[in-house]
Amino acid sequence: MKIFPLIVLISAGLFLAGCSGGGAIEQKPPRQDEAKPRQQKKALNYFLKGVALEQKGDLASAILEYQEALEADEQAGIYYAIAKNYYLLSKLSFAKQNAMKALEIDSTVADYYFLLSDIYSSSRKHDSSAVVLEKLLRRDSLQLSAYYKLARQYEQSRPKKAAEIYEALLRKTGKEWTILLRLAELYEKIGDADKTISSMESLLNIDRDNIQIVKLLADYYIRFNRSDDALRLAEEYLLGYPDDIEFQEIRGRVYIAQKDFRSAIAAYAGIISNKSLTFGVRIKIANDFYIAALRDSSLIEPVKKIFLQLDKDTTAWEVKMYLGAIAIEQRDDSAAIEYFGEVTKLDPSNKEAWIRLGGLLFDNRKYTEAAELLQSGVESFPEDFTINLILGLSYAQSDRDSLALPFLKKAVNLNPIDVTALSSYGYTLSKLKRNEEAAEFIKKALRNDPDNLNLLGTLGLIYDALGNFTSSDSAYAAVLSKDPDNALVNNNYAYALSKRNERLGEALNMVTQALETEPNNSAYLDTKGWILYKLGDFSEAKEYIKRAIEIGGSRPVIIDHLGDVLYRLGDKDAALNEWKKAFEIDPMLQGLKEKIERESLD
Repeated sequence: MKIFPLIVLISAGLFLAGCSGGGAIEQKPPRQDEAKPRQQKKALNYFLKGVALEQKGDLASAILEYQEALEADEQAGIYYAIAKNYYLLSKLSFAKQNAMKALEIDSTVADYYFLLSDIYSSSRKHDSSAVVLEKLLRRDSLQLSAYYKLARQYEQSRPKKAAEIYEALLRKTGKEWTILLRLAELYEKIGDADKTISSMESLLNIDRDNIQIVKLLADYYIRFNRSDDALRLAEEYLLGYPDDIEFQEIRGRVYIAQKDFRSAIAAYAGIISNKSLTFGVRIKIANDFYIAALRDSSLIEPVKKIFLQLDKDTTAWEVKMYLGAIAIEQRDDSAAIEYFGEVTKLDPSNKEAWIRLGGLLFDNRKYTEAAELLQSGVESFPEDFTINLILGLSYAQSDRDSLALPFLKKAVNLNPIDVTALSSYGYTLSKLKRNEEAAEFIKKALRNDPDNLNLLGTLGLIYDALGNFTSSDSAYAAVLSKDPDNALVNNNYAYALSKRNERLGEALNMVTQALETEPNNSAYLDTKGWILYKLGDFSEAKEYIKRAIEIGGSRPVIIDHLGDVLYRLGDKDAALNEWKKAFEIDPMLQGLKEKIERESLD
């Protein structure tokens, strides 16, 4: 016996529901009251042929038979069958027309609504699909599957409305775990922490032995800052499942959320030593603690123990890399060299290791450590753009410009359109007094990123050093026209004007603006002091320059400025002492030697 698919049998049933049985056919012209049964019988024959073709998968031919049936006897069930087959053939326009006609003839059949709703959904007309389902529920509020479909329609566009529909469905079905789970997900999406957790707690009350629900609820507790509840739940279930890794991990996450990193490390120590976990999972956990240790040096030693535990269980190069980085943090150079040497032996071709860890150190402002690490990396990968760039930037950020220059140059050669490489190389050249070359590279960077105000400000600084004051002023003015509060450019422009004894009142306003943004910037304080000196306000100038030294330390230019101020205040001995201090730091500072010799002769 051949069994027809359910959807085919439904189609036939929907048709037959609209037809009455026929009588025997006599060999004489039919009376008017006999014509309808004959047409119905003819329609049924066509319809059953369509059903058979549909069963074979020949949907197009099935539609032709259904259309013949429709010519003989217009029935809602036939329109439904045609609509369904057009829908299966993805001919959605024809499917919609026939589904709407079925509903027009008979609006009591739920399947007609469901089909039209599905057609609209497939046409991405989700609002229309929802309207159809709402009409069905107004006719028949017991159609539970309509609630489900309607809620699913609203989940993406109107999650709050979807939650309301699921709540209405719960009132009809009682506590149903699939609905509660959908509600929890929706309430989380809306950001309603209380209802999210309430839904999950109701789920747990249905099945307290469902460990996955427990873990999901604990996860929600952590995400919504109820770490105490998460810890209570984890501890409760760890009594029954002491070896469950996920419960142990939940407990560790709670400690992290509470910023109790020492307890977290202790909790995770057992997890990391569990060899049933993949190495990837264990190294990811260890990496999270390594990042925390970069922010809190007191965690370095316990984190090191985690990596040492991993090191016992594997020969993976990643562990050696982390141990080498930790050794640098602890200023144990010999251990760092040993670990990095092992990395190159274990996997000398894996440059991603160098890039990832070097970048991590750089991002955490560990510039010296990043440079030490990548100096080894660049020996193995001399042609890698990223390694050369990060290494050069690390040296530059450590004020080791001569060391930075060759690596930044190499990065530019490897990628001559990269704005970071071009600008970093240009700026480093300017710090080394190679300003003509510097200007060319900054201009190249600007051609690739013409709206970059930082680059334009740097170009102004370089032009000032070259004595091209017209171009310098133009660059600074262009930045301030777009960003009048730019503290760095306000300061640099003001200092440039002060050196030339030009527009000193305007310069004073600019540096005052810079200090409003960064009141404790020692360079800005020195600039204001120097402008006040040029304006003849020596006492006020002294206060600003002394404060600059207190905050920023003994930089030769600022000490030289203090000497000049003290000299004009009449304290020539103190001035001479300050100039000598500056000379000891930078004997090449312009004009300093002459001032010392002049006062020493006096």
